Amino acid sequence: MKKLLILSFVVFNSIMFSQNIYFSEPTSSHIDYSTSEGWAPIAYDMYSANGWVISWYKARLTYPDGSQSDWMQGETGGWWVTKAGTYQIEGKAYGTYVAGYSATLTRSAFSFSVVDNCAPASPQSLASSSNSGDYKVLLSWTANSEYDLDSYEISRRVSTENITGSWSVIATTTSNSYVDTDYMYGGDVFTLDYRVRAKDINGNYSSYTSITTGGWPSGKIILADNCQRISIAEESFTESLSNYPNPFNPSTKISFSIPSNGHVSLKIYDMLGREVAVLANKVLEAGQYEYNFNGENLASGTYIYCLRTNNKTITKKMLLIK
Repeated sequence: MKKLLILSFVVFNSIMFSQNIYFSEPTSSHIDYSTSEGWAPIAYDMYSANGWVISWYKARLTYPDGSQSDWMQGETGGWWVTKAGTYQIEGKAYGTYVAGYSATLTRSAFSFSVVDNCAPASPQSLASSSNSGDYKVLLSWTANSEYDLDSYEISRRVSTENITGSWSVIATTTSNSYVDTDYMYGGDVFTLDYRVRAKDINGNYSSYTSITTGGWPSGKIILADNCQRISIAEESFTESLSNYPNPFNPSTKISFSIPSNGHVSLKIYDMLGREVAVLANKVLEAGQYEYNFNGENLASGTYIYCLRTNNKTITKKMLLIK
């Protein structure tokens, strides 16, 4: 009988001594706002579960960078902080239960937010380059220093010789770099412009970065999933590609030659990069070929035809006039 009583005491003891103090302020959904000078007051208020008489309370704050304050004495208290971001608070107390048991009570750490109503700084040093290994457009910029930063928003504008495109948001990221998987860094068909802005955890946006133009040469690029990058020295290619007549209405003959056997694709795209026709997509023997392209169901305008072989890719323009 004594053994059973001892076991009952141990179970009761472990249940009663864990998580028996609480915070009425802050809570996990709590948000504090900084002042116009950048300071934010964090106040706390603790209480215990029914049946406990508390001798002392303590609370400790963990800052966004992982550092911690000293334990603060008192049932209530607080800190002034100078950074917005995600904070954690934890508490402990020493108390005596009505049945006469004394113990240190705990409240494990939980997170809450401190935000400001100030927009984050605009990201700096936005640049574009060729991503190593696949020639996609790699964007990079200097990371913001705000603790309350949530993410970066990346916008892109695609333009042609005659049409300036509109800006569209293509991604958000928490990193200070991004690879645009839609486009290659290089070519001679489209012009790509990029800009980036920062967003904080309170939904405030920075101003945009200065615009960077992705691609080479002169900011010109081609669709990544359609054509690989081509060299400036296109005339050194053994493959050839041409069409006649150009301009045409509504049909034209596209001719090309390939120096060796292999898989060949010949595709047509509009100036927004949308595929409108596939004339060839198969293995061909070395030689000269000619395909007829009929634009009867297409609108007047400039189109791109793209020849891709085992080793090379060539793109050229043709004009449909109705």
